[in-house]
Amino acid sequence: MELREALACYINAVTLDPDDVELICRLAKQWSDLTYEDGATVEQIQEVNTKAIEYAERAITMAPKAAGGYMASCVSRGRLALFSDNKTKVRLAKEAQEAARTALSLEPENDLAHHLMGRWHFEMAQINFVVRQLIRLVYGAALAPGKFEDALSEFEAAVALNPTRLIHRVELGRTHLRLGHKREAYEQLSASMGMEIDDVNAKLQRDDAELLLDKLKGEFERSAVDGSLP
Repeated sequence: MELREALACYINAVTLDPDDVELICRLAKQWSDLTYEDGATVEQIQEVNTKAIEYAERAITMAPKAAGGYMASCVSRGRLALFSDNKTKVRLAKEAQEAARTALSLEPENDLAHHLMGRWHFEMAQINFVVRQLIRLVYGAALAPGKFEDALSEFEAAVALNPTRLIHRVELGRTHLRLGHKREAYEQLSASMGMEIDDVNAKLQRDDAELLLDKLKGEFERSAVDGSLP
């Protein structure tokens, strides 16, 4: 189903059942998934994620003790941050972190909550110097930059809880690669190849995994030729 068609289905479903929190969370995610619509402009991406945040906050208000609204909030704020100015990026990073932490505190066995915390650490570990300085100025130690090691731990937890979810394997493999663990990265990325693609994010992750695997295969082949270890 196309992104816009799926969005229309969820809008209709929420209209018919406005008290269904799970449907509202799915609608929030569907708005945010329009980030990946072909030809989407920065302005359109900002608009759809702002809309997603509205629905996520609605879900949180309706069910403050459920993780779903907080996870939807983390996703949409994280995506919006990628297309925002530095000051807004820092604020959204703080809000996304708080949302992910709350989701984990409410449902510590939720694999997607661990995945989101891992993504937060991964993205924050690679922010540029200007944003790091802005974070230090605005939040001090209250918002420490992420670490790839912490991202690895969260993705390992996500895989342990749900070993057949494609996005967990890809992100775990990607993080291993950033830490120089090429064999481990290859193992996780290879494992993702046979897993179900359940949404647009998983499709994009699968595409990334294929590119990374091709790169690693090339490195392994060159290493075999010259006798060095990758």
